[in-house]
Amino acid sequence: MGLPCVIHPLLANGGPSPHLIEHRTERVPAHRWPALLEPGYGYADGLLGPLVLVGLVLGLSFMPPNATILSAVTPRQTGAASGLPQTLQWLGSAVGLPALVTVYGTATRHTTGSPDAVLTHGPAHAFATGAALTLTGGRRANRPGEVSAAAASRAR
Repeated sequence: MGLPCVIHPLLANGGPSPHLIEHRTERVPAHRWPALLEPGYGYADGLLGPLVLVGLVLGLSFMPPNATILSAVTPRQTGAASGLPQTLQWLGSAVGLPALVTVYGTATRHTTGSPDAVLTHGPAHAFATGAALTLTGGRRANRPGEVSAAAASRAR
């Protein structure tokens, strides 16, 4: 709940666009760390650190898209535009989670060994895939007032 108080001064100084890119790259370690789990790790030594890191990174990454979208529209359009970030987050969840569950199921199905080995192999592959998808997704958002080359060519 306090993370918006931390991110607000950062947005005021540099604008939202750099933070969109930075938090995308910060998500990679948050996804990669759980991919390194092996059988025998407990909650405190295996999962607590990655879960805290994921919570912090995701908490810091929700406000910049809202600020980017809402700063690029007129006051008359803010009502319609305010639903866009949540829609995109829901869409990402609706598409991304089934893809990662498919990776988990496939990796688990093709693994042999102890139940601990099977149950750590599937999530490790799913988290590694999530880290790879995080690196490939997204693009730099335009700062308010900036026009992309594609939009400029359409306006001509």
